[in-house]
Amino acid sequence: MTVRIPTGCLFTHIVRGGGKRITYQNAGVDCAFVGALSSGFCNWRIDFTYADTSNRTYRTSRGRTRPECKIDQQQGREQSGEARRRSAGIAAFVAGLVVTLAFFAFWPGLPHVIDWGAIVVAVLVGTLARWICQSWMGKRDKGGE
Repeated sequence: MTVRIPTGCLFTHIVRGGGKRITYQNAGVDCAFVGALSSGFCNWRIDFTYADTSNRTYRTSRGRTRPECKIDQQQGREQSGEARRRSAGIAAFVAGLVVTLAFFAFWPGLPHVIDWGAIVVAVLVGTLARWICQSWMGKRDKGGE
């Protein structure tokens, strides 16, 4: 299939990672000047095809078809389950840490002082929240819930 690129447009492809591991990938079309005046691409989709050094395809990630006409389309690789669990785990840790520190700082009857004991307890609560979140997401991803 041949795709004609309008004057003033460039196809872009960004890949980040190392070895056989891709941590981020994005492809798109950027248009400027004369290319920005065109109607863009309609009913477009970007697929990623992965091949080894012998040019044998081992994976194809098909993007969704987008019905709109756009000049500045972008298609990123979907975030993997591992990356989602890592992000959720970080958010759970920070939430547990902040909630615990707020409890020690503002709860009536406590000395309203953040000391080393409160910091250690907050880190432990954050770690527990992260562990609970990641185990729940792991069970959910395996179809446990």
